[in-house]
Amino acid sequence: CPDSPPTLATHAALRLCCSCFLACEGLCFLKSTAEQHVECIRLVLQQAVPVDQAEPRQGRTCLQNLVGDLRWRTRNFEDSPAHLAAVERLCEAGASVVAED
Repeated sequence: CPDSPPTLATHAALRLCCSCFLACEGLCFLKSTAEQHVECIRLVLQQAVPVDQAEPRQGRTCLQNLVGDLRWRTRNFEDSPAHLAAVERLCEAGASVVAED
């Protein structure tokens, strides 16, 4: 019910969703190895994250943010096995490839 006050479960789901966005964002910035970031994504996805939950600012999902990031194109991440593995993991977890932002 949209008018209901947030519950602990709602807050937990939001934290997990934020974790997924942060893990995917890290894969674009690469402060660690791509493989380490993919492992973070894997661990977050094990927690049954709502992968198609859009973030409120831009209304985009984790998958949309990942492949829509400027670095995805400029750094040729589509040729990176680790980056493609992240996309595959998101899709296996239920991320929509046809959702519009």
